[in-house]
Amino acid sequence: MYAYNKILNKKVKAGSFDAKTKIFNKTVKLKSKCWKYNTYGIEQEIIDKLKMLDCQEIVIKEQDTAKEYHIPFNEYIKHAFVDVLGNSTPQYYLSLKYFTCINKKEAV
Repeated sequence: MYAYNKILNKKVKAGSFDAKTKIFNKTVKLKSKCWKYNTYGIEQEIIDKLKMLDCQEIVIKEQDTAKEYHIPFNEYIKHAFVDVLGNSTPQYYLSLKYFTCINKKEAV
């Protein structure tokens, strides 16, 4: 799934959606974390598309730490809020404390 990036003035990959499992996966690097809200933003246009696709779960995967954050889509929508930080487009934010964290490094 792609979303418009104002700074780059083009569409960039925002994550992937599996139509069979109804899971949205977003892979991120720790440096892109929004420390103000202790989370990662998901573009409003992506959330709008996920609503239409009947998304069931959001999974955020940190490349640097091997941590995966899971949350049911309905819970995400229930607690998340929209904000525009800096020169970005509107994004949904929800603190990672609402997610279930799985550490893939510890699981090995």
